[in-house]
Amino acid sequence: MKKIKKGSRKPKPALNGKICFKIQNEHIIVPFHDISYCKAEGSYTRVYLRDKRDILDTRVMKKLEQDLPKEYFLRCHNSYLINIREVKSFNGKERKIKLDNVEIPVSRRKYKEVVRKLMG
Repeated sequence: MKKIKKGSRKPKPALNGKICFKIQNEHIIVPFHDISYCKAEGSYTRVYLRDKRDILDTRVMKKLEQDLPKEYFLRCHNSYLINIREVKSFNGKERKIKLDNVEIPVSRRKYKEVVRKLMG
């Protein structure tokens, strides 16, 4: 039998392709495909949706990254997590990813991973 390390948790079951955000006293359920990208803001994360709304989440970026599926989302920079299905173009020379109308930086450390994930 495999021992579980102290402090580790079992992954939560997915809400059928959705994630839940708590805003004040309300819970908002958002499908993964509606998330365009996420940006770290200190110990919070701002989640930008496809319909141009944004949600300020109380989770740090690392925790949100763990809660989102790796097949849809990619950490391209310490401050950014993107939905790879929203990528319109990638400029390797300038290390920037273009989504609808926003450019997201790609860190030198994450560059090879980004190329591998986006270029297949």
